[in-house]
Amino acid sequence: MKITKRQLKRIIRVEYSRLKKQGLIRENFAETGSIIVDFVAEELRGVRDPEEQRQILRDLASGRGWTVEVLSLRGPANGAPVLQLSGDKEAIRNWYDEEIAFGMPDLMEVFDEQWISGRRHPDRDRY
Repeated sequence: MKITKRQLKRIIRVEYSRLKKQGLIRENFAETGSIIVDFVAEELRGVRDPEEQRQILRDLASGRGWTVEVLSLRGPANGAPVLQLSGDKEAIRNWYDEEIAFGMPDLMEVFDEQWISGRRHPDRDRY
């Protein structure tokens, strides 16, 4: 049985899509997931509008390789805003190290303990 080059390309595309949907092929090799963090921001002082506060938090915590969702402006622990960061683990881990842990190994252990693989963090509904 002979097949044309065009038919072969189509067969490969269809099979590739099928395998990708089954999770047998991953294009992104970086580990993805999410973490929930308390984020204190001095930039919020004096800002009363909740939507403006949310935008300030998203701008401060956003980065290349992840998304930010503001879960609460007044979290349970010390009243700090609570954010969920979802995306590339290494990118978020580097941001966390610079912005929250300041290179402290104990806080980086907390990051590793609280990191959840997958897009939706199970604790997010508490906020």
